[in-house]
Amino acid sequence: MTGTSRVGGDRPVVAVIGDVAVDYLLDLPVGVDRDEKAAAVASHRLLGGTGANSAAALASLGSRARLFANIGSDPYGRWVRAEVGRLDLESVHLAQRDGPTTHCTIIRQGRRRDVLVDIGVGAEPLDLDLDVLRECDLIYVSYAPRSVIALVEAGLGDRVVVGWEDWMTELSEVVDVLPKCRLLITNEFGWATLMKSVAGQLKIAIETRGSKGARVHKLSHPDLDFAPLEVEAIDATGAGDSFAATVCHYLAVGLDVSAAVTRANIAGALATTASGSMGWLPTTREIESRLEAR
Repeated sequence: MTGTSRVGGDRPVVAVIGDVAVDYLLDLPVGVDRDEKAAAVASHRLLGGTGANSAAALASLGSRARLFANIGSDPYGRWVRAEVGRLDLESVHLAQRDGPTTHCTIIRQGRRRDVLVDIGVGAEPLDLDLDVLRECDLIYVSYAPRSVIALVEAGLGDRVVVGWEDWMTELSEVVDVLPKCRLLITNEFGWATLMKSVAGQLKIAIETRGSKGARVHKLSHPDLDFAPLEVEAIDATGAGDSFAATVCHYLAVGLDVSAAVTRANIAGALATTASGSMGWLPTTREIESRLEAR
């Protein structure tokens, strides 16, 4: 893996608070008429979840990644623990809960992709070691929205980057503390729902827009659009996690938001050129090389 040095010398320490999951990928034949039953042409069981994906990407970039997540009491929980142990993370904090491990069924048919999430124990509160988190340069929270409240109450809001989904807008108590966080990353659906509540109060929000690139919303500033990297995409699974991890890594290194988003656009695009959520992990060498080529 190829890392980088942060401003000041050492590798940045970035925590990820989120979910780990079993990804079950099913590939269906393309251009075949079918009824409600379909035979897959291929299947794969892989480690996934936004937390695990983001932590793996951060480690690949050179950050000292720390992962906080829940696993279930089922056999999948043991499998996930073993798979996470193979990642190049600085530390892993997995809490076992009674119930099923988070499970994602990903159905791919040509360019179409459907993701069905059984959140399981991923919805349970996370055990957060605040002493460990205070040592981090940045904390990325994805699919664990209630953890944002605990971090803000602990005075860590200025280090928190929130990965936001549109369904989280229903959690009004979490929405209320978002303006106290460093920045927020969401997609077009998430931004559309936030526009109805606290969008005008957020310090910085990054909106990912798929093949249209990304847009940065900042208080009292015009929106900034960032063009995508043109690639031949085959699978978008995990691309958003690669984008978010790259933003966090480069912010922790000391770059500004524009520079971080420019590089994250490259990482997110390249992630779509491989199959699976960790099929391609970003490295600073390849990102910087692509940046120079542009």
